[in-house]
Amino acid sequence: MNYYIAIYLIILVVFPIKSISQEKIEYRILQGVIYDSNGTRLMGQDFSLAGTNYYTTTDINGEFCMVIPKGVEVYLMNPCCFVPRYFKVDENQQKIELFTGTRKTLRQSEKIRQEFSKNAEVIAFRQKDFYESLNPKIIESACKD
Repeated sequence: MNYYIAIYLIILVVFPIKSISQEKIEYRILQGVIYDSNGTRLMGQDFSLAGTNYYTTTDINGEFCMVIPKGVEVYLMNPCCFVPRYFKVDENQQKIELFTGTRKTLRQSEKIRQEFSKNAEVIAFRQKDFYESLNPKIIESACKD
């Protein structure tokens, strides 16, 4: 039995399985602003890429910047108050304005949360794999301009 395990491990080392992270990584910069129901920009709001530990925080002007996968829609989560807010970012979108605090935005957020939840495992894996394969220097320098 140990013989077969050893052979299997040798095969994995000699012939590694190609993963998504070995493909060319394409990314885009997403810049955004978040407003409350009165139109006031909100500072200090956290945003994560839903299903990952990758997050950013809005600055004093309510603005944020993130490196996200290019060519796919992504889901942002803002753990605001007692009910997290979900936002969908389209495939080619590079700027976004987010509004929170109204009944309409809560209903929209719930619909987006349900949409995310249907495919959460696949989306989270794809997004997690993207960030694990990105060079940290890209993330650090991308939003400094």
